[in-house]
Amino acid sequence: MKQKAYYIPRFRTITLKNGLKVFWHERPTINTIGIGLFVRIGGANEPIEGIAHLIEHLIVASTRPRLEAPQIGASIGAETLRVYTQYNVSVLPENFAKTTQVLGEMFFQPDFKEEMVRAEKNRIINEIAEAGDDPDGTAFNRLVDVRFLEKNSVFRDIGGRKSAVSELNLQRIRNIYARYYHPRNACLVISAPFSLNKTSLKSINQAFGKRHKPKPPFVKERKTTFSQFRVQHFLKTGINQTYLFISVPVWRASTPRIRYSLQRANGLIDKLLQPIKEDGLAYRVGSTLYWSGKIVFFSIYGIFNNTNDLEKALRRIIEGNGLNYSKDYLRNSFEITKASAIKSLLIDFESDAETISEIGAYYMIENRVPNFEDIFNEIRRMSYDRTIRIAKRMINTPGINIVTFGNPKHIPAVRRIVRSASPILRRR
Repeated sequence: MKQKAYYIPRFRTITLKNGLKVFWHERPTINTIGIGLFVRIGGANEPIEGIAHLIEHLIVASTRPRLEAPQIGASIGAETLRVYTQYNVSVLPENFAKTTQVLGEMFFQPDFKEEMVRAEKNRIINEIAEAGDDPDGTAFNRLVDVRFLEKNSVFRDIGGRKSAVSELNLQRIRNIYARYYHPRNACLVISAPFSLNKTSLKSINQAFGKRHKPKPPFVKERKTTFSQFRVQHFLKTGINQTYLFISVPVWRASTPRIRYSLQRANGLIDKLLQPIKEDGLAYRVGSTLYWSGKIVFFSIYGIFNNTNDLEKALRRIIEGNGLNYSKDYLRNSFEITKASAIKSLLIDFESDAETISEIGAYYMIENRVPNFEDIFNEIRRMSYDRTIRIAKRMINTPGINIVTFGNPKHIPAVRRIVRSASPILRRR
């Protein structure tokens, strides 16, 4: 049977004189030009808590009126992630030059004002308050707040805490902006219905290439540490369910191959946990990976209605019964997760916006030009035996931490369950 041909994004790479990397992706099937500006500062590598997200708000607030004006008609959106901030702009081809000019001025000469800073700080504080009303988000934030993670910005909430955001001022914002919003600390990804021509290259150079700034100082990577074993309980009145998080220490995934292997293993674990839900023990259960560049944090989570179900599910997870299925079942689950990985990438590359995000994210994390053909080949080469080994390691790694959050009536039973399971955990 002939293997299906995959669409793999191909692009031209240009480096401007000031060091800014530009990736030009030609896609004839689209009608607009998508522009992604990526800057390597986010929730995990920001020097002051909450400042990356606030800068993102300020830039969008100051730039949106100009981009959405009738003479340009562009749309802008932005997102602050763990290790980078992404700005997305969509515009008609005839207005490309005007749009790049506005973005260039935004990047090199932002117009931050006191009243704007106050307004955006209040908006972010309101977002933080709204997030506190969500049980899922609150439960994870509680996990982050416990002592074994309190010094690790890797897992800190992107928006920061209310107290930290309140202390940010205009001078600090300008200093951090000058330090991080630098051509060598950013990249520009453009997806257009035509190939890169002299006119487009001239517009890019005029907007981004003629201004130089001093090289930013080296930013030392933070170390992440964990205790060997810790259990934390938090009470929340007004809810009937209990939220359980079992967190496992990080890996330093130094290559795309390791990261994609972890993703496949996590997909396998997530599938193997589903019988807990199917057996009626949990309202929701699964596993997830939290990424911060090359740092990976693995977590199993569940939402339970009563302590009997919680006890049965917790024992099944802790004792590793999730990987005691037949080899045929495990192999079938592996093939499903592998096919799903390829399908999800194909779906991403069908979308112009997702293609821009994939290119920019790869460069921000790897600091090298993306090679998506290698990524597809790596996923195809994923072996069942290697994935099972990684999955077992993810579940059995020493240093497991348990956090429960929810119904006060469940806490005594949770303590009893965890106390009886502690010897098992400590031996791992």
